[in-house]
Amino acid sequence: MFQISLLSSVESIFTISAEWAELYENNSELSPYQSFEWNIALIENGTYGGTLNYYCLYKQGKMILIAPFVKRNKVVFQELRFLGEETHSDYLNFIYHQDLRYEDFYYFINELINARTNVILHLNLLHSSSRISSFVDRLPFGQRNYCTPCVKVPIWGSIDEFHATLSKRVKSKVRRSISRLENSLLEVEYRFVEDRQLQEGAIDEVLQLYINHSLELRREVNLKSVNAVKQYLRDTRQGFLAECYIDGEIAAVFLGFVSPNGTICSPITAYKSIYKEYSIGIVLLYKTICFLINQNKQVKYFDLTRGTEEYKFKIGGIQHNCRTFILSKTRAVACLALYVPYFSCQCKSQLKNQMSRLCTCLMRSEKKELKSNDLHS
Repeated sequence: MFQISLLSSVESIFTISAEWAELYENNSELSPYQSFEWNIALIENGTYGGTLNYYCLYKQGKMILIAPFVKRNKVVFQELRFLGEETHSDYLNFIYHQDLRYEDFYYFINELINARTNVILHLNLLHSSSRISSFVDRLPFGQRNYCTPCVKVPIWGSIDEFHATLSKRVKSKVRRSISRLENSLLEVEYRFVEDRQLQEGAIDEVLQLYINHSLELRREVNLKSVNAVKQYLRDTRQGFLAECYIDGEIAAVFLGFVSPNGTICSPITAYKSIYKEYSIGIVLLYKTICFLINQNKQVKYFDLTRGTEEYKFKIGGIQHNCRTFILSKTRAVACLALYVPYFSCQCKSQLKNQMSRLCTCLMRSEKKELKSNDLHS
């Protein structure tokens, strides 16, 4: 009934592009980060460390799930992690059929975990509203999980409805900031570009502003991930760009991916710090929401993704969560997976054998405890 195949090369992944597209386009729970084009952009720009392990689950000969994993060998276990971690992938997930059942998902995970006792499944940044998130909660395997807060701004039916969600203080601040810009000697222009109108030169300009802004804030810039963003937008033209130009130069930007489910995910935000006194970021966000309300009725949310910065809530943002699960055959291995990354290389080398024995002892102890509980029940 079920069949699982493993793809470990870029060439083999290209062979399932048509089936991938069918799963992606017919499932409203998925984001652009689950698209075939985004995955290929990440792979071709070398954003991952490890070995590609793309698992495909077939049911009665039809593909119903793709697991875009990267395998990494650790001290006492092997990790399977989603491709896209530590990049501009803000939501990670399996690519799956819209009618996927828990029984199908359980079979797949059970087969992966039972292959070896020291396999860790690290499912990072699963959207809390995703069906997969609720499926993982039901799995009988050892697990640890935690949440990452995200913020999205609803696109209301009218400007009046949008204003009703803002506090008097925020509305006053936005009016003052816009007024200061208009009354200054600066020439201000707002531009909004959708879908196929995006030009490669404009994308380069935006990404350079993002890099400069990140360096000003002393944030590490993942250039491979930035190049993946550029490639994805070039290949799909499924982007959205909101810009503020001051005196003919770009001053602030929101760059987003358009999702089939009516959401624009914005992984790239930046502004020039010299215009911080004008609250240029909040002003551009306000103008963007107003533009989407007036021009694009199909957009339901402008998603500012990870992070709970204050400005996101000032402009009407609401919080939702991404969940991260660490799954293994036993809870003992899942616990070890949390602590091993903090050991130094020298310590890992010295303690490899001891940790392996400790892992075995913990698993045996846990099995005895489970048997004891079964006898008492």
